[in-house]
Amino acid sequence: MVLYTEEQFRDTTRSPSWAAAAYDGRIRIPMRGALDQKPGELERVLTHELTHAMIRAIAPRGVPTWLNEGLAVLFEPDGTEWAATTLSGSTERIRSTSSPAASTT
Repeated sequence: MVLYTEEQFRDTTRSPSWAAAAYDGRIRIPMRGALDQKPGELERVLTHELTHAMIRAIAPRGVPTWLNEGLAVLFEPDGTEWAATTLSGSTERIRSTSSPAASTT
């Protein structure tokens, strides 16, 4: 794990301003007053990035981004509650363009 100032983190990772950390084989975290953040934020970020590290160790050839990020959020403290709240507040869904039952071949 590498800890950076906010400026060092942005210069090194080229991550967007909303990124709380990055994983590229190393966990990289900007310590922008992490202890001054809301309680549990540092734990949430560390858990999220550690999940990325474990996924890479288990599946070194990679997994789809949606699965990688989905698992990282799921394992965050309160991740399942956040996902349920977010999904219940959204009316948008991904529609299947075809299904085996609809196939006419």
